[in-house]
Amino acid sequence: MSFSSWNLTEATSAVHDITVNGYSATKSGGENDFPSRQLTVGGYEWEIRYYPKVFVAHGDYRIAFRLVFLGPAGARGVNASFSCRLMDHRSTWTEARWRDASGN
Repeated sequence: MSFSSWNLTEATSAVHDITVNGYSATKSGGENDFPSRQLTVGGYEWEIRYYPKVFVAHGDYRIAFRLVFLGPAGARGVNASFSCRLMDHRSTWTEARWRDASGN
């Protein structure tokens, strides 16, 4: 049996708001990705890539987001956790209806 531990005293978190304008137009661009601007979190550079048309199965397509580390290739001890929630654009920020990957 093995155990792992992390030093959370150096943990950093950040929230970034990404708006996709013209989803239909981006979806027609094939399987290309759209990178966000560079984001600095915990002293490291990152970007979020948006994939508007990812093939799943049986002709079904979904959207996807991916967190990309842009820091030095030899960086050690850098771990990340990435999650997304979709917001109904018809709502204001304070009354937003959030949806996570499970639909909740």
